[in-house]
Amino acid sequence: MRSNTLAAAILILGGVTLDARAESLNGAELLALCDTPKSDSMVYFTNFSLCAGYINGVSDASMCGNVVGGSSHANPDGATVANIFDVFVTWMRNHPDHASEGASVLVARSLAESYPCP
Repeated sequence: MRSNTLAAAILILGGVTLDARAESLNGAELLALCDTPKSDSMVYFTNFSLCAGYINGVSDASMCGNVVGGSSHANPDGATVANIFDVFVTWMRNHPDHASEGASVLVARSLAESYPCP
């Protein structure tokens, strides 16, 4: 119960409200979290953590042999969370026409294009 209270407080203090359903987060919303200007503020740390955690979760779920939104990817040796984060952010900036699509589908698609399964 205490961890739920702490999580709720962080979201409220950070000014972030997200629907509990992953499908409700679209590419533009995830990119906005990822693009929060770097600072010492709680908003930055909260948004960056939500973005990185979301991308990492989809990455884990869409490894070769598993499919998210029709896409699957391989992680090259040495790939870091930062690399995967950069792949999604760069892909979204290059494909703004997909911004209204589901974030999980877009993360999986961006990774599949950069790191295709063998």
